[in-house]
Amino acid sequence: MVFSLGMKRTWWRRPITLLVCVGAVVAAGLGGWTLWADWQDERVVDEACAGLVPQEKLRGLPLSGGRISSNGESIDVDNISGTCMLDSTEAGEARGQSHRAFFSAGVSTASRSSRADVDDSFDPLIDDQRRYNYPDSPVGGGIAGLISDSGVQVRLSCPDTRTGNGKPVGTLVASAVQYVDGYVPLFSGRQMDQRTRDNLASIAVDVANALAAKLGCAERLPDPPGRLPGTNGKLKEAAAARGSCSWYGRTHREDVAWLPDEVLETRADPLAWQEKCGLAVRTEKAQELYRSLDKKPDHRAALRENYPDKRAEWWASTQSFFGEFPHGVGLPIGGGDSTRAKPGTAGRVEEGTAWWATSVCDGKPAVHTLTLGYGYGKVAAHLMEPVFRAYVKDVTERRGCMNLKFPRSSDFTAR
Repeated sequence: MVFSLGMKRTWWRRPITLLVCVGAVVAAGLGGWTLWADWQDERVVDEACAGLVPQEKLRGLPLSGGRISSNGESIDVDNISGTCMLDSTEAGEARGQSHRAFFSAGVSTASRSSRADVDDSFDPLIDDQRRYNYPDSPVGGGIAGLISDSGVQVRLSCPDTRTGNGKPVGTLVASAVQYVDGYVPLFSGRQMDQRTRDNLASIAVDVANALAAKLGCAERLPDPPGRLPGTNGKLKEAAAARGSCSWYGRTHREDVAWLPDEVLETRADPLAWQEKCGLAVRTEKAQELYRSLDKKPDHRAALRENYPDKRAEWWASTQSFFGEFPHGVGLPIGGGDSTRAKPGTAGRVEEGTAWWATSVCDGKPAVHTLTLGYGYGKVAAHLMEPVFRAYVKDVTERRGCMNLKFPRSSDFTAR
């Protein structure tokens, strides 16, 4: 039998056609599985985060690849509370595990937000070993928001809306956090990169706006500015202060040797509900002053072994808190305890070196504090009244605050 050329071509093509068909079926199956898996991931995110977190922006975060799962926590829109924590297989693989947290979003109201506490006298201003060097910085751009080293928190006013139980909403709080190295969120000690910082700010704003829409709030936050600056972890000379420590740059006295000569500052923003200025005595200067205490045995005995051999070991911290803090602001008194700075009061803690003043800003109470590091407070507390007054005067004038209460002059002594 003689085969035609056409018949021969058909005979050779049959195995190839079969392979193509099988490949197409496999590809379709894989594609279908991928679509199903992606749908499952989206369902997990929406269920845990109450549909508030934008999926596309979430997938733009580091370690968001692979499959996504939830640890069971979720956001409750009706009660304006809760956190959704999301794991991914990519985050797990990076740590030698099957899955690990890479992101969380949370909602609350300002009246129920976490308690405000000032720097503890027994903690360092800058911890070089754990890298906790970054005071929260404002988001800016007309947004009430703060950036940490690993997350962004924003607030949105919603005064005319009530929750299901009839209570006024007041102010919504929304956060978006990137988990890094397994550290506590919003306090990881590792600076976010630019893309992650911008993405988290955008997600936090989206969560706040989506929650406001579900609750019927009239206000919306604008889009955050692009290329948000990172938080600052560097000391600079006092004279160079331009942000939250600019007041100290203007009032610093070089003729008073024991006063700090360096600052750790953030940008200043009238919408930020917290503000901080760190002050430090340069290490070489602190050591020189410590050695001079040989002529003052009482002071030397008070310091004991607290030789200032680390960066910013002799430090002071001024902080202000604005808006809703129903439980007051906690000031440390040692042993893990704290005293609460209540609106309309002023004073110092019973033990240690921390003081507070209060005022009323935009119709709401504000608390202004000064804390000294343990060793530094033993020798410098008596110098701090004019420093604290200069800070409180500056911040209350900038914010248009009234009804100032300030500690007594006799409170500024070492204990």
